[in-house]
Amino acid sequence: MKVAVTGASGFLGSFVMRELASREHTALAWSRRSEQGGLPIDFTQRDMLVEAIETQRPDAIIHTAAISVVAECDEDPALAQKVNVSAVGELASLAAHHGIRLVHISSNQIFDGSHGKWLEEDEALPLNTYGKSKLQGEQAVAKAYPEAVTLRPCLIIGIPPSGNSSPTSGILEALDKGKTLKMFTDETRSPIAAPDIAHAAVDLAEKNEISGTLHCGGPEDLTRYEFALRMAEAAGRDTNLIGAATREELGMAEGRPADLSLDSSRLSKILDWSPRSLSAPLLGTLLADQAL
Repeated sequence: MKVAVTGASGFLGSFVMRELASREHTALAWSRRSEQGGLPIDFTQRDMLVEAIETQRPDAIIHTAAISVVAECDEDPALAQKVNVSAVGELASLAAHHGIRLVHISSNQIFDGSHGKWLEEDEALPLNTYGKSKLQGEQAVAKAYPEAVTLRPCLIIGIPPSGNSSPTSGILEALDKGKTLKMFTDETRSPIAAPDIAHAAVDLAEKNEISGTLHCGGPEDLTRYEFALRMAEAAGRDTNLIGAATREELGMAEGRPADLSLDSSRLSKILDWSPRSLSAPLLGTLLADQAL
């Protein structure tokens, strides 16, 4: 099977490329950078997408590319709209026209965080520009290509194989420098190992009969403070550098959903598979960038 990965040199894209290789699929790296040795492509440019599709003829596309930093989307809403909405709709339209399987990676940030264990059919009320753009991207995919799959991950944990930064690596780097971190006790997520998100995405690329929206979060719901402590301990870092705080205490409550934990039982049932619990051994492996 020939599978193209947009954002192949990014955080999640790197793990998807690794998962495809482990299954002996032909992985096509579509990225603005060429670290993966693939096709340099700006997927916001329709002519580049058309050329890539017509010359490489993938059987499936896993779309991981996005403007995914909340602050960047707030600072440049027009760019977020271009990348996370317009380009996504164009990609979905082209995939539908050519009969290419599409797995679109969205986000749990489409919810307002007013409760936890979100279901796929719960009303989406995003609080920030990033969440709004991802919701509109989902809607664009559904309109252009109803047979496509949208996968909503939760907090993704891992060290990118490409050497790019991630929330996980950012915390470890701060601890290594002896910096004290304040982590939220009032933000809850369902953290999931990056290789597990990649596993689910490739599974869905292989299964043409599945369509619609699916959640993919880990089996445990943890506050950012609880997870940071667990991660630091597994990585052998000083847990005394991690302090507890609320969003209000740090003046960061606006635009930050409180509880974005996900109910991922539908995905587990469909794939007959479940994401792994972030135990100390798994975390240690993830943080050493040895996870498969």
